[in-house]
Amino acid sequence: MDVDVKVEDVADVTTRVLLETIQTATSDQQIREIVTTDDALDILSDCGYDKPLSNVRFADKTNLIKVAATHHCLLSVKAELDQLKEGLQVLDVLSLISKHRKAFEPYFCLDNSRTLTANQIEQLFKTVRFTEDNAEIREKEEAAFVNFLDFLTECESKSIKYDIEKGRVIEIALGHVLSFFSGTEAIPPLGFSLTPSIEFTPGILPRASTCTLTLMLPTDAHDCYQSFKEGIVCGLVNHGGFGEV
Repeated sequence: MDVDVKVEDVADVTTRVLLETIQTATSDQQIREIVTTDDALDILSDCGYDKPLSNVRFADKTNLIKVAATHHCLLSVKAELDQLKEGLQVLDVLSLISKHRKAFEPYFCLDNSRTLTANQIEQLFKTVRFTEDNAEIREKEEAAFVNFLDFLTECESKSIKYDIEKGRVIEIALGHVLSFFSGTEAIPPLGFSLTPSIEFTPGILPRASTCTLTLMLPTDAHDCYQSFKEGIVCGLVNHGGFGEV
């Protein structure tokens, strides 16, 4: 399949972070260390890459990334894409899309030129469910919410870095926050079908339900922004994926 699929096109955050890490490899030893971790083996074994990962060389890096990205963006969802095409063709919409690709592109493709802002993320949350009958808990929740707004601002300034391992660093962006509770790194052109909301949870790690677009902020580190930030970043990078995280 001769399709130019980029790493940034991969919607699954865990897979994309892995491919971004592979991109940073500069030697045979480094790339083998990356692809032979348990998480990497689980992800790459599903992609149909036919070379033993223990024998992967630096020269294989580009092809490995292409195989994995193509699998996650196209091959794993081919049945769904074919069904979508059939549905669009019922009223001849597919033909119109084929003739006017640029006009329809914003409705089907992520526009990386449209940068997310902290205010856009904040405005998505029309409902923040604070505790009503316990002043002590309410105070922690309000402090956690303020910390979260500060975290969004810091994300927008692109100053939050996360050291994955052995000096390989990624930048934590607002797209990671959006993806954590919605499953997508961009706000849909027509908006979300549900209204995102914020709730609160004990502990230091955030939780989320992508099915209900609910983000649950941790309250145990409410009185220390640095600790709160570390917990949020850890959750964003290491969460389990779609569904309840």
